[in-house]
Amino acid sequence: MTRAINAGVSTLLSAIALSVVSAWLIARAWQQPSVMDLTVAITAVRALGISRALFRYLDRLASHDVALDRAAAVRVDVYAHLASAPSAQVMGLGRGALLARIGQDVDALTERIVRTTIPRWVAGITSLIAVSFLAILTPLAAFILAIGLLVAGVLAPRLAARAERASRVAEANEDYVAAVDHALSSAPALRVRGQLRGALTTAEGAEAELRAQRRHGLGWAAGASGLLNLTSALTTAAIAALAALEYTGWAGSGAAAHSPQWLVVVALFPLAAFEAVSTLPEAARTRVRAEHSLSRLRAIPGAEELETKAPDEPAPADAEAAGESFPTPSAVRADRLTVGWGSDLGTYDLNVPAGGRGVVVAASGTGKTTLLMTLAGLLSARGGTYSAPGARFIAEDEHIFATTVRDNLAVGAPHASETAMWEVLDQLGLGAWVRGLPGGLDTVLARGAEDLSGGQRRRVILARALLTDSPILLLDEPTEHLDDAGATEVLRLLGFQEGADGHAAGSEEIVPEGAWSEEIKPESAAEIHAESWGVPRVELPGARAERTIIMVTHPR
Repeated sequence: MTRAINAGVSTLLSAIALSVVSAWLIARAWQQPSVMDLTVAITAVRALGISRALFRYLDRLASHDVALDRAAAVRVDVYAHLASAPSAQVMGLGRGALLARIGQDVDALTERIVRTTIPRWVAGITSLIAVSFLAILTPLAAFILAIGLLVAGVLAPRLAARAERASRVAEANEDYVAAVDHALSSAPALRVRGQLRGALTTAEGAEAELRAQRRHGLGWAAGASGLLNLTSALTTAAIAALAALEYTGWAGSGAAAHSPQWLVVVALFPLAAFEAVSTLPEAARTRVRAEHSLSRLRAIPGAEELETKAPDEPAPADAEAAGESFPTPSAVRADRLTVGWGSDLGTYDLNVPAGGRGVVVAASGTGKTTLLMTLAGLLSARGGTYSAPGARFIAEDEHIFATTVRDNLAVGAPHASETAMWEVLDQLGLGAWVRGLPGGLDTVLARGAEDLSGGQRRRVILARALLTDSPILLLDEPTEHLDDAGATEVLRLLGFQEGADGHAAGSEEIVPEGAWSEEIKPESAAEIHAESWGVPRVELPGARAERTIIMVTHPR
């Protein structure tokens, strides 16, 4: 940060020096001296003009270097805190809230460095130097300048900060982002349920509220800007009048005590000096926005000391566990487990032995996906008891990152070997496709999921799941977007096969291999049971076959 402050001070000092030399040159040229008497001043004006631009460039490089480094560090800290926080609390934030906090709130902290911290230091140092220089020419004018800079540098930023505090832009922006994200990401489902118009209306209302919040406090902001300009004008006028009095001798012994060049330099000097404090009102507003953003980031579970305390590094043993070792299989049990978000969606009884396979077949809206999220610890149970140690939930729409195929597979298993990756890809029917890519596993999916078909995305998600070391996999619609042949192959790979009632391969009512399930009818709209079966005899790539797998689907 020191380099950025030095560059900023040098920029403003170059501007002030340029104004001083230019004023002297104009006044001296009025006297029509020999051109040789002006050569040094002319060269200095050119040099200072170039140096001002150069130092401004260096200032931007240095300040943004500091700011971007800080932004990267904060984002890493935020992700680390999110990863270590209780999942139920993280899920409670919502996608829109997370997007706003990781995006715009972190950017606000970055702007605090560029637009608040550095400008305040630069303004203070430059103002001190400017007042000291003017004191050499005329102490009384220096005193007037100091008062003017103090008013413009303290009172105007206070008014600007009050304007920012009068609005709720950050909160309104989060609501707007959440509403738009919901309308865009869930548009097909909302359209089917007839709720798309309502979601768009909510987004429009959030946008209107955001605009309204941005209008709040405009009066205080206008007052801050007006005070800054008024102070600059009054200070310049007062110093110009004082300089004129001193030049004519009215304030001294009655005779002119200074040259015309002195008069012009002193009269115009405040205009250049006030450039040092011109950015402080906006700096104050940025500081308030950054404080709001920091408080919102600290509301993330475990991130109360976000700025001062870095999260602990993961233990080496954890990293090693993600490689070749595999934990002991675990059983999944649930007794009258009631799940839901704002209300109860379903009640489940589960008893899947360690290494077994379980299928939950229930209609949409009965809480199948919510059940898996609850078993994985992502949501709190609304009733009953359950046990699923080490369970991992594999969402139907897990994110595909805009990076290499290798990195996408390594999301849940960063130390997985290339051999294991190829084995999983071959088993899932993706091996030939990946080998045909320009870079194989190192091919970049530039547009993320948009570079994949629906079936390819589903297989990549399953491959990622199989490479993990989780003893329990909770799969949400694992055969969605797959054709019948592909679905059959995936189900057999996982230890499932088509039902005994004659349904075609890949249909939604699936039971595990080696046992058949009778059709289960819910006792009520909110109560569903699930069937479980013993350990199948199948080889799973990249991990032991004994892991417990539960999948959910809906009736045909």
